[in-house]
Amino acid sequence: MLKFRVRIVIAISFLQVTQNLAFAQVPGLPADSLSYAWYLQSNWDSLITYRDELLEASGSDYYYLRYRIAEAFYMKGDFHRSANEFRKAVKLNTADTFALKRLAGSLFFTGRWQELSKAERRLENLGAFVYHSGRKALTGISAEGAYRFSDSPDIGNLTYLSAGGSFSPAGGFGLTALAQDVKQTYYYGDIHQQNVYASVSGSWLSGLTAFATGNLIRATFKPVEVGALTRYFDYQTVSGGFSFRRNHWQIENELAFSNFGYESNLQNTAGVTWFPHGDNRLQLGVAAIIKFSDTESGYVIKPNITTRIAQRLYWSMQGYSGNVTNVLENRSSLLNNTPDLIKYRIQTGFYWYPLDYLIFFVFANYEKRNEAYADIPYSLKGIVFGLRLLPLSLR
Repeated sequence: MLKFRVRIVIAISFLQVTQNLAFAQVPGLPADSLSYAWYLQSNWDSLITYRDELLEASGSDYYYLRYRIAEAFYMKGDFHRSANEFRKAVKLNTADTFALKRLAGSLFFTGRWQELSKAERRLENLGAFVYHSGRKALTGISAEGAYRFSDSPDIGNLTYLSAGGSFSPAGGFGLTALAQDVKQTYYYGDIHQQNVYASVSGSWLSGLTAFATGNLIRATFKPVEVGALTRYFDYQTVSGGFSFRRNHWQIENELAFSNFGYESNLQNTAGVTWFPHGDNRLQLGVAAIIKFSDTESGYVIKPNITTRIAQRLYWSMQGYSGNVTNVLENRSSLLNNTPDLIKYRIQTGFYWYPLDYLIFFVFANYEKRNEAYADIPYSLKGIVFGLRLLPLSLR
């Protein structure tokens, strides 16, 4: 038994020595060659995992190695760490613009606007092209649609279209505008909802963002009875809130007011998201919605998970369970279209990033509802799909 244990110890020691030799051959050369190979292969996990061994084996801290490590964090979406690493790379080569541009991108995605402004001024002084966050800039374009089938003979299918864009008038500030169109047929007539949504946001401290939103909604009801007049209903919503992210956690809270059904509605949404790895590889979150109105009060619980399953491919699932109607979701940009009660929903699908600045997504969706007037239970199932273009990622 003693001999067997000795053999195990010798074997483990041999493996450790073999691993160390990979970083401890000719000083400077093996670490550089290995890190360069991983960089060309987009092997970001190895660059991050063995960054300390690479730096130790190189015998000194130098620009190219530090840049590759920083790029690994950047490509994994860990912009806080990539900013720190790119800053070190810039100090090692003050005349280089590649690391400085990546530093600016990392600072933008973490909301560090004052540091970003300094980085951009340095880029200008070096004669580099700067896509300013501190000037008027288009920061995003989005388009999405949905088609959902109803299983009830009394209630028809639902179609949904949305398109919009985001704009930055100054560093740290953002404006978003969306136009939405939703249609659904009921046994008593057709409901057509058109919505104009706008939001403004501002970031002044690292990780802290405040926002305000507003909706103008026109609902058109066309009865099935011959000769019946088409009716129009106009609703408005306003909301305000904040989000704050620090290391592995993000919290968000929003307070919203609306006049759905021409009664006063008050809604508060509070959410928390945990990033176990400190980046976007895995996200676990839950949001709780509490709503009060003149005729009802209730709650909604929304758990969610998002995880990276392959390079540039993420899987996501979201749940919904509640007992209240006319709920505002996603910073009040998603409306339920109808006073029907959504009892529960499950949605799962994928985000695909073929390029740093382009996102495609597709989700399967199942939703159980109760129709508001006759209390008819029915379900909707279908797909939600779309894309987002983020021009500032081109920096």
